[in-house]
Amino acid sequence: MALIIRELWGHAALQDAGRRGRRHVGVPESGPFDRVAWQLANAVVGNGEPLAAIELAFGEIALESTEHHRVGVVGAAERVWVDDLAFPARTALTIGPGSTLRIAGPAYGARTQIAVEGGFRGRLVLGSVCGEVLARGVRLDAQRAERDRGPMRLAIDDDAIAPWRDDGPIRVVRGPHAAEYEASVDDATYAVNPVSDRLGIRLDGPDLGRLEDLPSFPVTFGSIQITHAGTPIVLGPDGPTIGGYPVAAVVITADLDRLAHLTPGHAVRFQTVSQGEAAEAYRQRSEKLERWLRRIALAVA
Repeated sequence: MALIIRELWGHAALQDAGRRGRRHVGVPESGPFDRVAWQLANAVVGNGEPLAAIELAFGEIALESTEHHRVGVVGAAERVWVDDLAFPARTALTIGPGSTLRIAGPAYGARTQIAVEGGFRGRLVLGSVCGEVLARGVRLDAQRAERDRGPMRLAIDDDAIAPWRDDGPIRVVRGPHAAEYEASVDDATYAVNPVSDRLGIRLDGPDLGRLEDLPSFPVTFGSIQITHAGTPIVLGPDGPTIGGYPVAAVVITADLDRLAHLTPGHAVRFQTVSQGEAAEAYRQRSEKLERWLRRIALAVA
């Protein structure tokens, strides 16, 4: 029982909950770049807990099914086909033996999460399959669908929970070295440099200034480091656990998923908020996500 990758453009890798509890020995947590889409994709296929899914970045994929499999597609993809039959994006479908599921490239944003009922199985490294790179011809083991359900469409395109849609300022809190700079990351609009990935997103823009090298200190996903060129790098989920570049700001938890959908040339603005505002934004986002997960669980029960 498997899904076979027949075509692939762009980058695809397996992502699960990540390698938690190992940052103190230099291992980043990793996991899905867009955690909201990953949770929703798992939910629509009936996975009580989010399991390993395919993270497709900047591309398209075709998966041939050897059995009946329930597949959920949530994120930036524009359209989904089963053989020659088209379906809207952000959907769950049951595909039969010999059928091919095709997922088109992003309409906006960059990444799409593809989940399967029971989760994809991969090679465990330090207790996780996250980061296992996929290629054309790879056979992905997955359990057979328990029953054939009809298509399920997620009507969240214009909801604030959909990070692939949000184009407003990315909210940040002041970093440990913010006071060392005369200018703030709020003061300019930046453009995403093409040399960006899950390790970090490089931004082109005005020179914020240069500080002397610092002893290495802990950094985290969302830390905005200022390079020797005076321009920012926003650390991604695969980014380092320590670094010596000054940290001028840190992206708030509620906005981290939005980083997954920044594309080369994308205009980026930041907005500094207080710790209290960051906590409130996280609470609101979490409550909204939980409501959606409960609705989906009732719909697929």
